[in-house]
This record gives sequence, structure tokens and C-alpha cells, in this order.
Amino acid sequence: MATTNSVCPAPMKATSNGSWQGDNPLDYALPLIIVQICLVVAFTRTLAFLLRPLRQPRVIAEIIHRSTINIIGNRPIYVHLACREPNIMVAHEMALIRHGNCDHEEYVRYVSKDDDDGDDELRVHVSVMNRLGEGKRLSLHCRSKDDDLGQQTVTDGGEFGWDFSVNAWGTTLFYCDMGYGYYLNMSFDAFSYGRDWRRCHSCCLWLVSAEGVYGLNGGTGLWEFMYFWPI
Repeated sequence: MATTNSVCPAPMKATSNGSWQGDNPLDYALPLIIVQICLVVAFTRTLAFLLRPLRQPRVIAEIIHRSTINIIGNRPIYVHLACREPNIMVAHEMALIRHGNCDHEEYVRYVSKDDDDGDDELRVHVSVMNRLGEGKRLSLHCRSKDDDLGQQTVTDGGEFGWDFSVNAWGTTLFYCDMGYGYYLNMSFDAFSYGRDWRRCHSCCLWLVSAEGVYGLNGGTGLWEFMYFWPI
């Protein structure tokens, strides 16, 4: 009989007594993100202090920090300390997608009506990635005032993307209805000119997980949690 290394974490619910009842604080989102931030800040500031005699700017310390994180990030001890078991898969996907290229042909599934007439400086690529896990399919329907991209079914690990050009008035809006299962359905703005032209500019990536929807900030290179699934 075949065996698997898959792990199904036990369901967790925050309690009033918390760690006094034996709960591990790192199993919860808020304490975990505090630990992650403290690790990054402490390491970066320590490097900056050590490099001070060499009169190196702080940005050098941050570059060394990122390089070091890339190395120790492959060590199981660090991974399981900084990313608890339920989050490791999503964190790994984010690390890979962060370095993705919006120009890949396989990402483009649709070109809007106005794209051929648009200036390259005003062209935008949007991609919605399914990272729900457990083989769950994402039902997705994206549209704007002028374009209806149709009903799509995105398999687990897959994505749906499209290219378009923003209009001259800066009012371009694409929104998506999506869901999985029978009860979890939501609507979100996949591209809103007022919000996204500076946030992600010409490459707007969305990652849909079981927790909710993350958006990649093109300015910082960081994934930001944007939308919760409705309860």
C-alpha cells in the first residue's frame, strides 16, 4: 500500500486562555507575523551595526540579509520556526511567484477589445492564481464595463490571466466573482486604476488561498493580504 508524507493539521480555534491551556502561540497568525517581523528587523539591524565600522549604508545590510534568508530558508529548522506547517505551502508558492514574469505566454488567456489600440506604457497584465490546495477548483468570472471574460474554472495550481490597456480617463475597472464549493463566494476588484496603477502598475498578480486573496505589491515586492473569504 502506498504511503504519503502529506500532513493534515488539526483544526485550531483561538481560546481565551491560549498558551495557559497548552496552545502554541506560533500556531496563530498574529503571534506568528510578530515573530517573523522581529526576526527580519533584528537580523537586519544587527548586520547594520556590525557593518558600521566599514561605513556601509544600511541597504548593504538588507542585501546581505536577503541573501542569507535565501540560504537558510532551505533549512527545515528555520522553515518550521518561521512558517508553521499550514502556511509552508502558501509561503513557498509566494516565494516562487514573486519572481515570476508577467510576459510569459502561458499566463495570457484573454486580450481585451481595446488592447490592440493601446500604448505599451498603458498596457496591464492581470493574473489570478488558484492556490486553494487539496485539488479544489476555483470558479472565476471576470469582467469590466466593456469586456466579459466569461465563466472560467481554474484548477488547483493553475491560473487565469488577461491583458488590456487602461483608458485615457483613468477609470478602468475589472472585477471578478469567484468561489469554490457550494457556499464560499465573493467579488473583488482585480484591477482598479485608482488603487492599482501605483500598487502594481502593469503587472497585477492575485493569489487565491484557503485563507483569502493576496495581491502582489509591485513597489515593495511583498504579498499583501487583501480580502477574506465570507464567513
